[in-house]
Amino acid sequence: CYGGFKATPASGWCFAHTIATGKPHPLITAYGLDRFRTGHTLDEAGAGPSAWLQ
Repeated sequence: CYGGFKATPASGWCFAHTIATGKPHPLITAYGLDRFRTGHTLDEAGAGPSAWLQ
């Protein structure tokens, strides 16, 4: 999973904001759990130094 690790600091910042304020950070409002119900999932295609891992 090459995509997730680069986003860890930003996701931590947004998660802390959500805990502190009780409201989702503006950067993550589109990524609520209802995206699975509506079909608006993320299209992630991991890519890295080892192309055969895709």
